[in-house]
Amino acid sequence: MPRNRLLAQIDEELLQARESLRFWRDQMIFLADTEYQVAAKRQVMHREADIKRLLEAQESLMHAGGD
Repeated sequence: MPRNRLLAQIDEELLQARESLRFWRDQMIFLADTEYQVAAKRQVMHREADIKRLLEAQESLMHAGGD
């Protein structure tokens, strides 16, 4: 897959991951002091990890194109 298409796909996935993160952070607040807040916190941690990996991949691709 061409590098530009990969970067575009990563951008789209980042957008979706950020929207999901926003949703789960809202759920954490909404579910405060309930047994379900733990699940929401877990989802927030997963989304943050996804975003970190996507940003690292994006940075690697951008630096690879500059060489």
